[in-house]
Amino acid sequence: MIELFSGFAATSGNYAMSFSPDHADHHIFDPRTGRSPKTLSSVTVTAPTGLLADGLSTACMVLGPAAGAELVARHPGCTVRFFA
Repeated sequence: MIELFSGFAATSGNYAMSFSPDHADHHIFDPRTGRSPKTLSSVTVTAPTGLLADGLSTACMVLGPAAGAELVARHPGCTVRFFA
């Protein structure tokens, strides 16, 4: 559940645009490997702008929970939720 907030929310996940039945290959990929990240099923970010929320949610899918949380913490007014 997301608390009431003023701003925008964006969710990135492996479920909407999958290229394999097990969702292992989807539309988000890690540019370091060329493969879809496997750690998370989705990430939701709230932010002051839609552009920031969208960019951070996708980046967090690639980075994973630890590095993703550190990235979001550097942006005032933003929160993140990770879903495995």
